Amino acid sequence: MVDWDSKQYLKFKTERTQPAIDLVNRISMLSPKKILDVGCGPGNSTEVLYRKFPDAYILGVDKSEEMIKTAKMNYPNLDFKICDVSKDLWELENDFDIVFSNACIQWVPDHKNLLENLLNLLNTNGVLAVQIPMNFDEPIQKTIDELVTSEKWKNHFSEPRIFYTLSKSEYYDIFLKYRRSSLFGKQFIIM
Repeated sequence: MVDWDSKQYLKFKTERTQPAIDLVNRISMLSPKKILDVGCGPGNSTEVLYRKFPDAYILGVDKSEEMIKTAKMNYPNLDFKICDVSKDLWELENDFDIVFSNACIQWVPDHKNLLENLLNLLNTNGVLAVQIPMNFDEPIQKTIDELVTSEKWKNHFSEPRIFYTLSKSEYYDIFLKYRRSSLFGKQFIIM
């Protein structure tokens, strides 16, 4: 399990927030009433949602107590809750206009079920907006992997990072299946 450090995370706040801004700007819904930010971290992505949709109720959820504590401190006007999306989504209401997730679900296993569960949180015409990093084959990622598994550094990392990201074609197949099902009115934005 990864121990998240909000201070370390926010050292690169601008860089970490830009994909959330890009994703929010692709949402065309005009006046959502209720939004869920899955994997909200220290609240920077939730704040992006709030700036675009200031009249909506927005709930940020994250598995990390430390991240939720920081989010509540930094954005006291927004709501945050601890939630492990791999098993606790049933605890949330299922009438969101937008379910948003920026750079989170790559850490969550079983995307086929996860995506179905996220879609089930949406109302009839809701929008699922998800950004999933797919840069694991980039030279910098390969260098990081080599470094953290090297003899010199491997003892400093209690667990290897596991990315549960599927291929683009696997995501296509999942959403094609849902598009043909009862979820027809819902919109998918995947980056």
